[in-house]
Amino acid sequence: LQLNMSKTRLKTLFPKWFSCLCLFFFPCLCLSHPPTPLPTHLHIWTRNNEWESVTEMPTPKYLFGATAIGKKIYVCGGANYNERLNLLEVYDSENNTWIELAPMPNIRDRLGMATLNNHIYVAGGNDGSNKFSSVLKYSPETNTWTEVKAMSEARCGHQLVTLHGVIYAIAGEGSKTVERYSPLNDKWIYITPTNHNHSYFGATSHQNKIYVLSDQGFEVFHPESEIWEELPSLEAGNGLQLVSINDKLLAIGVGLGSHKGRASKTVYEFDTVNNSWIHL
Repeated sequence: LQLNMSKTRLKTLFPKWFSCLCLFFFPCLCLSHPPTPLPTHLHIWTRNNEWESVTEMPTPKYLFGATAIGKKIYVCGGANYNERLNLLEVYDSENNTWIELAPMPNIRDRLGMATLNNHIYVAGGNDGSNKFSSVLKYSPETNTWTEVKAMSEARCGHQLVTLHGVIYAIAGEGSKTVERYSPLNDKWIYITPTNHNHSYFGATSHQNKIYVLSDQGFEVFHPESEIWEELPSLEAGNGLQLVSINDKLLAIGVGLGSHKGRASKTVYEFDTVNNSWIHL
């Protein structure tokens, strides 16, 4: 479905470039079996707490990574029915268009992806036979990829989160470990592991902390003390996403509430003052 809207209308959608990311890959990132058909929809969460659709992805896929720089959303890797992918595509919210960029050097799905200092980092993933520990850095300015220091262990089904100028690689299949990357010295170090073995989950930085939500539980990381604190969880399955937007912490998508185990457009907000969830 493509909803034709003017640029003026598109710009009225509150931070569209980030709210797109909320739902954009929730049905595609974390499902153990391919959905039928593979989704291509890009959805926007508006000021009115409603979803609107814009131009579809050009390539159907799932199990991919996504991140944003400015008003653009970058989508990388993943798989379709027949093969893993190394594609990098970008959605330009100003023009409501997609462009294909330089592909990754290798194929991978179930990767972690994040933005730091106007560069995109892709870490880990799986090529169908092996999990990766390798990390790639993409420069939008030059449209080129370079390899940086690999993680200390191979990961897939994990998350990358940026906070205070560093990148955190969190958990993943069969792991509770967390490691932190500094681009200043190109080095990864292990820090306090999570309380639960999270895989195919939601994670984001919010109010100078890192929040993680999965079917195993909900917890927050305090960087000053390097402690993970348990929080009241939400009935959840695999594939949901956590997003920080306009000082709100939202849980979106697959496996939330009564939709556990199924794709949905369900949205919950977490009240960080009262430590409670609100169904929007």
